[in-house]
Amino acid sequence: SVSLDNLECKMQNAELNIAVIRLPKISNFTDFDSLAGEVDVNLFYATNADDLNAADLIILPGSKNTSEDLIWLKENNFFAQILKKPVIGICGGFQMLGVKIGDYNGVESEIDKVLAGGKI
Repeated sequence: SVSLDNLECKMQNAELNIAVIRLPKISNFTDFDSLAGEVDVNLFYATNADDLNAADLIILPGSKNTSEDLIWLKENNFFAQILKKPVIGICGGFQMLGVKIGDYNGVESEIDKVLAGGKI
């Protein structure tokens, strides 16, 4: 995700505004490059919940640590905005849309509890 630090996302007039939530441990972000090249699409990376106001569609991208990124979403008040818009989940982002996430053996993180996903 270091290459996203230099990415400049300009809001432009477009038929469809798509926000990709810039998770701290984002992965699979190059999957959206083809969308960014469409003339009728404005693709941008949301770093805070207010960024989602301009979105017609939200993408929850992949994550290198689904549990920690889900907690980050909760702590940064993304849920209220996510509930207002159509959402697509990719990889770990799709897992976050489930009812619960369990890392019972601590494989992904030291978080050993089941996280309530779904109803984001």
